[in-house]
Amino acid sequence: MKLIAFLFLLLFVAGAYAADVNSRYTTALDKLQQGKRLEALQEFRDLAATNPKNQLCGNFHFWSGEALLGLGRTDEAVVEYTLAFNTKNSNKEKHARFMLGQCYQKLGHSDWAKAEWERFLRDYPEDELAPKVKQKLAS
Repeated sequence: MKLIAFLFLLLFVAGAYAADVNSRYTTALDKLQQGKRLEALQEFRDLAATNPKNQLCGNFHFWSGEALLGLGRTDEAVVEYTLAFNTKNSNKEKHARFMLGQCYQKLGHSDWAKAEWERFLRDYPEDELAPKVKQKLAS
């Protein structure tokens, strides 16, 4: 009976922890949408640091990149987008690759931007961003 009670407590704590991470993630997204980029960045970075195996870890890095880009810190945004792209099972992989191209273009590295966008089209030819990527490559 003690074992069952312990397992129940463990499941309860794990569920509460997951809910806390999701709640913090939602709050950080809200802050980003409100233009509170620095506050959002701090929260996303903390979430990534304390939850590296969480299924949303790629999202934490992606949104950190968005906050940094909005703060004019493009070099740092490249790092976060790269982390988002390289996070296993990230659902932000293709968006991160697109944004890497954006950052490289903004930093004056047109060849790097072109390479990222060409890889994007190779890996995600049917994605909704593909026409936009083709347009960028054509200009």
